[in-house]
Amino acid sequence: MIRFASIRIRAFALGCACLLMGCGGAESKVDFDSIGELRDAEQLSEVSLGSYQVPIPSLVALEGNTEVRNMVRVDFELWCVVAPEDEKELRAAIKRQRGAIHDRVITIFRRASLEDLAEADHSTIKTRLKDELQPMLGSAELRRLLLPEVRSDSL
Repeated sequence: MIRFASIRIRAFALGCACLLMGCGGAESKVDFDSIGELRDAEQLSEVSLGSYQVPIPSLVALEGNTEVRNMVRVDFELWCVVAPEDEKELRAAIKRQRGAIHDRVITIFRRASLEDLAEADHSTIKTRLKDELQPMLGSAELRRLLLPEVRSDSL
């Protein structure tokens, strides 16, 4: 019983010491009202990789020995984010590789699982796209891919 009381007293003393360490110091110099006005450390450029309408066949169910399929069309715009110094090279690479880029994007979406397509941020698909598109775009480093709005409709 004495040992338990000793532990409680030590814990109380430690808590008081922690509280007192924060008291009596100078006031914080951070102006929290202006945090929203802080500039980004790095300016980046967004470049369009095009608008897409991709029909995707999806397996709905198995009825007996027959697969029941449904077509879904996915509409989206694809953007990439690069450093401003890479923008010119990126635009030239997109112009040279437009057809190959278009084919690669469609292929990745058509091979995506329904779980990948249902992700809110589409992170799996964006990772695959970035891995496939980066070698096609030369030395311009893709910082991010953006899919601002992905719409899907049954066909």
